[in-house]
Amino acid sequence: MLPESLVSSYRKYKSDTDHIGNWLVSTAKHYGYSADMLTASGPPTAKSTPAPTRLKGKARKAAKAAATPSTSTPPTSTPPKKKYVLAIKDFIPLAQHIASKAKGLIEKSSDFAATLDRAISLRKDHSKFYDENNQNGLLSATNRTHEYFIGILEGVRETLQPRLRYEEREQHTRDYGEAKMPNNPVELNNMFARLDVEEPSEDFLSAPTPSRAAESTSSPDADEYEVEQSLDIYEILLARHAFITDMNRFRSFIRETWILYKSGATTLEAAAITTNTTLDFARGLDEEYQKYCPTTAFELIKQFFVSQCILHGEDPNFRERPKDPVNFRMYDVADAGFLSVYILLDAYTAVMLPGTLPTYKPGFYGTYNPSSDRTKKSGREKWEEDRIILLEILSDFFVINRMPPLPAEDEITRSLRPFMSTKVITFSVLMAAQVFLDTHHVLRDHISRGYVDLGQTRSYIEASITHNLKFHETLRIVNWPKQNDMILKNLVQLQHDFVVVDFIADARRKFRDPFPTIPFNLLKQHPLFCGTLSFSFKVQFREAGITFVNAWGSVMYTAHLYNAARSEKLLHENKWVDMDLVELLHGSDNFFIGAPPKDVDAYFKHFCLSIGVSATNFAVNRRRTNASRVVASREGPRSLKQNQTVSQIFKDRFCMGGSGRFDMKTADIELILKKCGSDYFEEITNEARAAHAQDTPEMPTNDAPTAAGKKSRKQRTIMQQWQNTQTLTPMQLLFSLRSALQDEGAEMVFDYFRLHRTCWLLLRNLKEHLDAELKKIFGAGYPETESQLPYVVGYIFMAAVKQEAAVPGFLKKKRVDFVSNELLKRAADVLEGMLVSGAGGMVL
Repeated sequence: MLPESLVSSYRKYKSDTDHIGNWLVSTAKHYGYSADMLTASGPPTAKSTPAPTRLKGKARKAAKAAATPSTSTPPTSTPPKKKYVLAIKDFIPLAQHIASKAKGLIEKSSDFAATLDRAISLRKDHSKFYDENNQNGLLSATNRTHEYFIGILEGVRETLQPRLRYEEREQHTRDYGEAKMPNNPVELNNMFARLDVEEPSEDFLSAPTPSRAAESTSSPDADEYEVEQSLDIYEILLARHAFITDMNRFRSFIRETWILYKSGATTLEAAAITTNTTLDFARGLDEEYQKYCPTTAFELIKQFFVSQCILHGEDPNFRERPKDPVNFRMYDVADAGFLSVYILLDAYTAVMLPGTLPTYKPGFYGTYNPSSDRTKKSGREKWEEDRIILLEILSDFFVINRMPPLPAEDEITRSLRPFMSTKVITFSVLMAAQVFLDTHHVLRDHISRGYVDLGQTRSYIEASITHNLKFHETLRIVNWPKQNDMILKNLVQLQHDFVVVDFIADARRKFRDPFPTIPFNLLKQHPLFCGTLSFSFKVQFREAGITFVNAWGSVMYTAHLYNAARSEKLLHENKWVDMDLVELLHGSDNFFIGAPPKDVDAYFKHFCLSIGVSATNFAVNRRRTNASRVVASREGPRSLKQNQTVSQIFKDRFCMGGSGRFDMKTADIELILKKCGSDYFEEITNEARAAHAQDTPEMPTNDAPTAAGKKSRKQRTIMQQWQNTQTLTPMQLLFSLRSALQDEGAEMVFDYFRLHRTCWLLLRNLKEHLDAELKKIFGAGYPETESQLPYVVGYIFMAAVKQEAAVPGFLKKKRVDFVSNELLKRAADVLEGMLVSGAGGMVL
């Protein structure tokens, strides 16, 4: 389902009407209006929305579970709010009562005024559009009902105008912008940009909903009202167009995302996860729409196409040629309304025969030329191109449907699975197939780049793990037993099975595929799946790397040495780039308690804390009788923590074979908003559009402002909206998600295994250069094995401080009074030599 906090266009439209009604009732009651004077009506469940279809199987069980109150929840004495249906004819009497009883201006009424203006403007422009384009007069009778409600709303506004705070309304306009409605459409390809109901501005969608608690003194347990609704033709048209518009807004955003990827402005993983999440939201939006207007996908798109043809004076049944599948003069509408992709999927069902592999011979419908310019093609040529792309690849998805869930299975593949079994074309199936085509339209002859990037990811992960296993072939510690290596080997094997091996070709051979296929054809044409696979590999590689370096202690302890050498200004401005990045990614508090230490006593103290010595050992008022006894920390040694990243939201889904959660929680949304950058890719998006003009989709996208002031304003507006209402539009969250994922790109590719090997080689060099001096100070028993190399850093710090107590695992000085930082200086020389050689910046 679409998260409750994400508001679709139609839900926003409905909530505006309900907010108006609730404000009128609660405010009128505040001024003494009796609820008994309202028109008697039942609860809103009495046909306020069409009844949903009966659930079955798991869905029914889940619904029962959701409806059953949790036994762990304590009972409450506060009864639930009662909800009633509010009659439209009660609006004006309520407004008249408020106007007659209120003295002066009503406090904090600006949001109500804004919502009322928005509702009137939307309905008037919607009605005006259909009147002016209703050439056959089919909607005239129904429009009278629609205009009746508009008149009611205008009557409310006229009645209350002297009591509303319009100076606050002016401030609201300055803060959020005026919700201006576009002119009537004059061109087909601008239909969704100009239809008022279909393309409300971002200001319309992001404007705050009124808070009744702030605008009236009604009690918090006041009854709630839902405005009566009539499912007349206008209401259905509005809901349908809002739904189709939201879906096309998703499509435009996805196309824009792949334009960014093509131009190098975002990563494959960020593009893939963003696209996949958009498809998730589209599925949820479809489920929401079915509650309002239950219908089949075919009926929805057919009615939309027919109504648009009528409004534009076209015959939906007209064919330029006898075998044309659609009126190609209305191809842009057919594409926007998902009719074209429906016809293609329906055609594929004709070859889905029992016991066979439903496939088309390559070249049967012609040859696809990805280097051609799609923007210069006619509707017929675009259709023929889509037919080749889609019908020649669907057999691969048919084969996948006979397999268990794939690792990191994407939403296109997941959505097409049921279609391959049932032949039923749902809207999720349409959206999946259409996005597959849209991605081809953007990437064109770069479509296989996702496969190339996936191959590069596999190569560097396999190379690093293989090198690491060889590096530690004979070197072991208790914290990383040999069986732990299977985690790394399993990741290498997983990559081999799905990237090195053409698993689709192997499966097709079992079906006795009669036609030759291009090796790795699906991966080369399916960048979304390549991206989710690459994301899965990188997340697992990163988490295994962090676990590994924590077990060995190599990164943690050499970081302490680097900090000391840098603080003592012994590195002559040379920087350890890789270590600086790790500290930036994880925060200095992962390495040190408080601020990084700045003197030799603090270096030793923080090192002891990092190996698990309790901070009580360094208390100023500690008894001298206990000075010789070192207390261990209950938390144990410090380690790098797995960061709270946006990528972690999707870890379970793409790293657990599809068994992880698919939903998005409120905490996830808040994390995305916290982590996203301020630019939302607006500036770079426009650059990408300019550089790749021919890739820009025919359906216009929402042009975002690029001026720095407007960008910061948009950022503040979204954050303020979330804080005030706990709601966003899906598009607002998707822009934020894309930005946040891109910002985490460096973190996703960081090779902790390689950094470990660099640190370990440094520790070996330190021991080699300082061995003689350390033996003089601490004896020949330091350190006994190579697995204790990280402790060399501790011995260097111990030599520079006065040591009163023994540190667990360390030898005491032979001479207690020996104090010298000479070893630290020599260690810094070794470290500086490594940095000068370039070994400190090899991970990225």
